[in-house]
Amino acid sequence: MPLGEIVRELISDVRTLARQELELARAEVRETLEVDRALLEGFAVAAVFGLAALVMLLAAAAWGLSAVMPGWLAASLIALACAIVAGIAAAVGWLSRASPPMARTRRTLRDDLRWARERLS
Repeated sequence: MPLGEIVRELISDVRTLARQELELARAEVRETLEVDRALLEGFAVAAVFGLAALVMLLAAAAWGLSAVMPGWLAASLIALACAIVAGIAAAVGWLSRASPPMARTRRTLRDDLRWARERLS
């Protein structure tokens, strides 16, 4: 097989491969965005209702505790408890995020690069 024909075939294969990788990357980005969108919608709803509940509970707790301790101390204890809950909620949200983006694309790109190197050698 002449060298020119080999080079043309290789260029054609690389173009096809690049198009396929681009299609895979687009599909993965769409998939990741859909998962992240659902996650954000869930967090938004939870934040609205959680904030309303928190305001009511904090007001009730401060009012109740102010009967047995100074008001500033009651408010400080409640704020500390809220900070702890917020930290836990943030950690849970962070752990439920999507896996590393475009894992399949990166894997197939590595495989394609290995394939191209083997073909050229």
